[in-house]
Amino acid sequence: MRTMESMTHEDIGELIAKLKESIGKAINPSRSFSMAVLNSLWHIMAGERFCLDDSRFDSVLDSLKE
Repeated sequence: MRTMESMTHEDIGELIAKLKESIGKAINPSRSFSMAVLNSLWHIMAGERFCLDDSRFDSVLDSLKE
């Protein structure tokens, strides 16, 4: 069984990779961090992860903001 710490490290690694890919490009850091936090919580609660580029994940985040 994986610990919450190891799951969070995996999610942080994905966020760092996404930020590195965005060097020199305009991004919305608030959205990127919100997606990372939501994904980390979902990973801990449901044992599943979204790819940060998944359009379904975008719609979940948009629904939560409404």
